[in-house]
Amino acid sequence: MSRMQALSSTFLAWGAFVVPLALYVSSLSPHVAFWDTGEMQTVPAILGIAHPTGFPLFVLLGWLFAHGIPISSVAWRIGLLSAVAMASASWCLYAAARECGVSGAVALGAAWLFAFSGIVWAHGSRAEVHALAVALGAASLLFALRFERDGSVRNLLASAAALGLGLATHPVVLFVLPGLLVIGARRLRAVGFRAGAIAVALVLASLMLYLYLPLRSAEVSAQRLDPTLSLGVGAGRPFWDYDHPSTLDGFRHEVMGSDFSAGGTTLGALVDVKNYGMRAFQFSHVVGEQIGFLSLAFAFFGIMMLARPMPWRSIGLLIAGSGAVLFAFSFRAESDVDRYLILPIWITIVAAAFGAETLARLTISNPRIACACAGVVMIASALVIGLNNRGMLSQRTDDRAEQYVQWVRASTPDNAIVIAAWPYATPLAYTSYVDRALGRRIVETAWVGEDLPYLPSWSARLPVFAVSASPLERLDPHFVRVRAVDLDTVILYWYRR
Repeated sequence: MSRMQALSSTFLAWGAFVVPLALYVSSLSPHVAFWDTGEMQTVPAILGIAHPTGFPLFVLLGWLFAHGIPISSVAWRIGLLSAVAMASASWCLYAAARECGVSGAVALGAAWLFAFSGIVWAHGSRAEVHALAVALGAASLLFALRFERDGSVRNLLASAAALGLGLATHPVVLFVLPGLLVIGARRLRAVGFRAGAIAVALVLASLMLYLYLPLRSAEVSAQRLDPTLSLGVGAGRPFWDYDHPSTLDGFRHEVMGSDFSAGGTTLGALVDVKNYGMRAFQFSHVVGEQIGFLSLAFAFFGIMMLARPMPWRSIGLLIAGSGAVLFAFSFRAESDVDRYLILPIWITIVAAAFGAETLARLTISNPRIACACAGVVMIASALVIGLNNRGMLSQRTDDRAEQYVQWVRASTPDNAIVIAAWPYATPLAYTSYVDRALGRRIVETAWVGEDLPYLPSWSARLPVFAVSASPLERLDPHFVRVRAVDLDTVILYWYRR
């Protein structure tokens, strides 16, 4: 490779990382958000316990970003972690495409096609645990491809370390493991038992990060850091000590996600062969909407053509993405299944890059012109997708959750108990525990019906209010409507004995 070619390759590689990062950073909001984003803006900052499966690596890295970056808000800083992670996944896609023999321009277009797609852009520009999981899953696949090429123990260990850290972020990364084994199958025997044992040890060592959950839970309980403990509802409430994993039963519920039926859903999805065709169709539809049906066609062609020179890679990548697809469309407890499809989309676009360039080489006799044409098509496709999704930039000004918090604060006394279901509790928790701007109010995360037995005793001590999107008067006549806000018709109720 000449010096000019090396400089060009370096420039393209940086473009695969810097451009997506700039895009995500420009889309980050400094404001707190609803739902899981609000939780992920809160839990790392206070070193709490997130909802199952706990996501210990994200929590610990989020704490570093929250307290080590002295600019903007904590919400923005933890969002920056997701931005860096998803931009890293974009770079990994560029490198993986190059590893499969794709030219630099086509690989760059593929990386941008991934980065600019709606699902990826949305999850890369907010506090989102799946961004880090995708980055580590992508890294494990990239190093596995390199290991398949050169048999280097270093690449094997790097793939194992990325897999382990990915599992310490989110167990969805486990779905790539069968694919990794297939990709590296022909090299594994040659590296020997010692290298294989070290690789397994790296994965297991990474899983030790889950010890954070019981250790921190015990500390939270011992120091009574969770204000809801004063309400007598017991340990295990969201944000500070979800599922109380310092107990064996709590740890099992937290790590296995059994409260959400995730384990049974996973097994059922993987063995339910009769639904494979439907899941493939559903995934194809999502991918077509995200990256365009032309790119989807390139991917189908690419995975078939990749099987000719590199069968282990083709089969391994196909298997690595299949498990998450089957799980995503079978997990009924999830309101945002798209987040589980990001890594399969990453794999699909690697195949699309190979397919686009292979097709160009088959139809254009001059290899340089063929690569240039394929590169133009991929980059143009990425830019079109990016322009179509440019509305994502407006989320940086989305302060609806902040307005909601101000409304609750203005409508309740300083010493109130505020009961709110999960979507509406997360911004209140952030304001209370991170910004410390909610006074002495105690945020109780629950559906009001779950707390009915406690309401008489609570109201005897403190004012009790409830946030709800549905009428509560039928639930208990003591609930009095106080105020409504034009935010999904949210209503604030006062419990008056």
